[in-house]
Amino acid sequence: EIFLDRRPGVGVTCLSAVPTPADPHRRTICAGYTDGTIRVMVVCKDGFVLAQALKPHTAPVRQIAYSEDGKLMATLGADNNVFFFRVQGLEEHAVPIGFVVIPCQINSFSWHPDIGRILLSLQDGTLLELMKPIVDDIDNTESYHIKLDYRTVVPEIPEPEESEDEEEEEDEENEGGDGAEGGEIDPLAALTGGEDDGEGKKKKKKKKKRRSSTQSDDDSSTSSSSESNAKKKKRRK
Repeated sequence: EIFLDRRPGVGVTCLSAVPTPADPHRRTICAGYTDGTIRVMVVCKDGFVLAQALKPHTAPVRQIAYSEDGKLMATLGADNNVFFFRVQGLEEHAVPIGFVVIPCQINSFSWHPDIGRILLSLQDGTLLELMKPIVDDIDNTESYHIKLDYRTVVPEIPEPEESEDEEEEEDEENEGGDGAEGGEIDPLAALTGGEDDGEGKKKKKKKKKRRSSTQSDDDSSTSSSSESNAKKKKRRK
């Protein structure tokens, strides 16, 4: 109930504890809301006390992170803007420095623990490293839209290693492929053999027809000869 907003549809989206260098007693937290505001709250006897409220984004706050030394804070909005703050006492906890606009969806970000740069993970797989903002060199009197030096890194995606089971399956497939190649010759031989058998059967049928025709000729000749012999006998009588 402490973090609820009286306005309908507004709620907490993220939380971050203030690091020890900025709050040795570890009693301060920063919360981001769906309306783009952030609120700094301090633990007291009765619960939490609102120390500061700011609205750095026009879209829901997705992430809040402090630098390792506790001197800087950054917030990420759903509008892909990263807003930087200078951290000081609890009364005025976060002092706005400025924001940068990233023309790509940001998945998440993190502070480098040693050099203080911020590393952004983008949707297209690239990594964007923003240089640490130097407060004395930034002029935000007219606008909080600032520019920072950066560099992009495209990580190499390693090829997935094949497991032993996959290698065995590939070997089996290769063996099956070799058998299929050998089998391609056998069907051809079988087909040619089948053609030869068909021709042989045709030849046998032709021979049978010839034999039947010769037999019919022989039968006709024998019948004609028997008829002539019968006629001769009648004449003699």
